[in-house]
Amino acid sequence: MDDVDKLKKQLFEEKTKKEQAVNKLAEIMNRKEFRNAGNKKNAASSQELKKKEKECRKLQQELAMVGGM
Repeated sequence: MDDVDKLKKQLFEEKTKKEQAVNKLAEIMNRKEFRNAGNKKNAASSQELKKKEKECRKLQQELAMVGGM
């Protein structure tokens, strides 16, 4: 296996892991308990939701960058 094949395999593995991470984060964010926590007037819950959404967007951008290579 030459260097190009190794790099292609590594890229595929990283892309797969990022897809799994984004899917898992989306699954967690869509859970009923998590959505209900965001509906409360609790500032901490609101901040946590914003952090998770920002993290999700960041992961999606990274995934798009890797996928576009």
